[in-house]
Amino acid sequence: MEKSKQLPAINVIKDVQQYLYDSSINRKGLSYSEILALTRKIRRGTCTTKHEVLAYDLKGIGLEIIYLTFPFFWQDIAVTYPEDIYSLLEVMPQQNHLALAILAHNSQIIVDITWDHSLEQAGFTVPKIGEEIVDTPLAVRPFANPVVHRTIDERAEYLRKRWEETPNYQEIGLFYLALNNWLLGIRSK
Repeated sequence: MEKSKQLPAINVIKDVQQYLYDSSINRKGLSYSEILALTRKIRRGTCTTKHEVLAYDLKGIGLEIIYLTFPFFWQDIAVTYPEDIYSLLEVMPQQNHLALAILAHNSQIIVDITWDHSLEQAGFTVPKIGEEIVDTPLAVRPFANPVVHRTIDERAEYLRKRWEETPNYQEIGLFYLALNNWLLGIRSK
């Protein structure tokens, strides 16, 4: 990566990482630009919305980005969930996690800034962003290689198709509600 882009990229990564992880915000029906604007304004988002903002900003400083969708199960994340979440984990279908890869000098640097720093105390993987951009650990434990998307539209279409195949809509909603409540409790400690 060019030295002139390194510091601006690090600053963008650090800033977006501070957005709180929160899947309770309803963004349905919003355009891509409206989703970016809302996520920036409230400084909260999911892995998807946080990484969409990050990708947009990194592209704005001239970096080439690809989107990586990792299939995972919530129960495979190495944290101790509260009892009310364990029963919901049993019925949660596969989910799709978004991280990014920055393409530079015939290599790619994987960047995952899903979890905000306040969640580290509960065991979530929160990367330390230093003075150089390097691969970060993933926020989830994928069970397969990522699906690579060159554009955000390509990823959106992939997710639309996956959603059509996904059972347990009600349980998914209940899980994310319980997850968000738990994360609020962690942050208040």
